[in-house]
Amino acid sequence: MFKRATLVPAMAILAAFAAPAQSADLDNIIYAPMLPETQPVEIGSGWYLRGDLGYALDKKYKGTDIATVNPFSTTNFSGGGPTGFSEKDTPLNVSIGVGYQFTDYLRADANFGYYAGERKKYSGSGSCDGTLITTQDTYDGTGTLTGSTTTTSASSTPCPTSVSIKNTTYFGMIDGYFDLGTFRNITPYVGAGVGFAYTTRKDSASATCSGYTQASGSNPGTVTTQNFLCFGQASAADDPVDYVNYRNDSDQFSLAYSLSAGFAYQLTEQLKLDIGYKFTSAPNAKYSTFNPTTGFGEGEGIDFHEIRAGLRYELW
Repeated sequence: MFKRATLVPAMAILAAFAAPAQSADLDNIIYAPMLPETQPVEIGSGWYLRGDLGYALDKKYKGTDIATVNPFSTTNFSGGGPTGFSEKDTPLNVSIGVGYQFTDYLRADANFGYYAGERKKYSGSGSCDGTLITTQDTYDGTGTLTGSTTTTSASSTPCPTSVSIKNTTYFGMIDGYFDLGTFRNITPYVGAGVGFAYTTRKDSASATCSGYTQASGSNPGTVTTQNFLCFGQASAADDPVDYVNYRNDSDQFSLAYSLSAGFAYQLTEQLKLDIGYKFTSAPNAKYSTFNPTTGFGEGEGIDFHEIRAGLRYELW
């Protein structure tokens, strides 16, 4: 009984001393201000890369000649230019670009494309003028030369001719598109663009005259020797003479525009298949032509009608 009575007052005294100490500790707590809430930021959202392959539906270089040069109209050459013809016209075009999706309906991209142009080759034979020297030597039965006569006359010989032209076009375009909404992962669109066309032309023509020596007859008897010398040759053994040696390389920048329509199909979250039609025109661009009668021509106006297929990869 005594021990319990003594313990209770002691516990009350300790509690009285502890209460002020706890109050002092609570007063020393520092409350930090609330930090602002952060929001995630999308880096690169809206940007995309693209690559396209096009197939030209028609002949692109088909304007009217605005100038002509005939390298085969030379003094010592006749017969006109070559008439044999071969053509290599590659219909495939390629382009790469980068674009940005501004809204769900508006986007634009910048593209650079190589439009494989046309190559044409002509071959044939013309007539090269020169001098024919004819010598007649007479031998008796012992093989002794008994007489010799020489005559000189104007003559001609066939000579091979060839022509080559190569037209190539590059386009740099900025195209804008209006997406018409998406239904079952398909998004149709229409577009238009403006930019530049860079065209290159490489033309060449040649007609080469080669001299010759030929003999007929026998010894004893009469031996006839003919030497044909092209104009510019000292002897038939000289190197062939170029009667026509024409070269012309030129390039040009001109304004271009485009119209397009198609649709995109969502393959994955970031990848789309783009299929459509595109018309690209450079009305003032020049290119080379050739006519066997009039020679080289300069056409103006290049149009491309093409079906295109490509991929658009969205950057996130």
